[in-house]
Amino acid sequence: MAYDASTIPAPGFKFDNCLRNAYLASKGFPVPKAKKTGTTIVGLVYE
Repeated sequence: MAYDASTIPAPGFKFDNCLRNAYLASKGFPVPKAKKTGTTIVGLVYE
């Protein structure tokens, strides 16, 4: 099956909401707070 490369989402973090949050904060809206999910991701190599 063929895919158009422009429709495949790029890997990694997306920071699209940074500009939105900055704009909303400049208009007086409260800034979103970070949430603790309880998830810990660890990578370990042991030889």
